[in-house]
Amino acid sequence: MTFAIKNHRLDGVRWNATPNRSSGTITPELIIVHDTAGSSFSSSESWMTNPAAKAAAHLLIGRAGDIVQMGAFNQKLWHAGSSSWKGRQYCNGFSIGIEFDNPGILDKHGAAWTGRRYDEAEDCYSEYHGHVMALPYTEAQIETGAEIVTAICRHYGITELAAHFEISPGRKYDTTPLFPLEKFRSIAKGNADPDPIDADPDADGTVSVDGLNLRRWPSNNDNVIAVLNHGDTIEVIRSGVYANGFPEARWHLVKAASHPELGWVHSAYVNLI
Repeated sequence: MTFAIKNHRLDGVRWNATPNRSSGTITPELIIVHDTAGSSFSSSESWMTNPAAKAAAHLLIGRAGDIVQMGAFNQKLWHAGSSSWKGRQYCNGFSIGIEFDNPGILDKHGAAWTGRRYDEAEDCYSEYHGHVMALPYTEAQIETGAEIVTAICRHYGITELAAHFEISPGRKYDTTPLFPLEKFRSIAKGNADPDPIDADPDADGTVSVDGLNLRRWPSNNDNVIAVLNHGDTIEVIRSGVYANGFPEARWHLVKAASHPELGWVHSAYVNLI
């Protein structure tokens, strides 16, 4: 899906204006991604449009790819709080906030602060977070988010994107290590395309090495979901050239016979049939 921006709004996207904003306008220069840490899309929308919350982002993206916009992109919404980016304080004054419906960091049993336990929770790691439990983001919301970030960056000439924990270190922990932050940062910098390029669908192949990482996204960052071995058979769903972690590297989205989940592999280690 391709998005257009008209009068600082995503065209055709549901609108629910929040009161949690300041007067005046901003010139957006940065995108900040957040986790809602809520229990559902609807509850997070209700909270961010409630004056008592004193917080809201411009966009909320649900796990099914559903979207609501709560503020125009040139409005100063209260999503960043106490924050700084490259020496500039109070990021609300120059940024667009995007919330992803996700409970955030979970306890060691996969439970959120609400008490709800997520059986799909995974152990994950980043240098900032350490080893934590988190709920994977869905393909629908990540693909939707990538298309939206592409549209925003093209419209406003934005080239920078940060997670909330990067602008408020020690105070915030979203997004989780499972969020493909480098993929989104590459989109903002203009050196990645969320759409597949030079696609080669429905091909079959085999892994040519032992210990090939099957990755959640086409990137060499910490997103490994399984390890494939020499001779493992794969079905290629789609292919593309991406700049996430490798310069202009070709990747395949594959279904491996040895693993139930779709994932990405570097094309250099696959023999197509």
